[in-house]
Amino acid sequence: MTRLNKPKSNLAWLWILVVVLVIVGLVLALEYYNVIHLGFVQSVLELLRWVRPNG
Repeated sequence: MTRLNKPKSNLAWLWILVVVLVIVGLVLALEYYNVIHLGFVQSVLELLRWVRPNG
């Protein structure tokens, strides 16, 4: 019985990971297009500007 439950458990973790990645991607996309303002994209752009000032 444990062998049958293990793949389901792995599949559940995979679905959770996919859902989390999709949500994060949507939040970042909405913020990038100025739909919402959380500051993530702005912080990343500031960091990139600091790391590569000429880029």
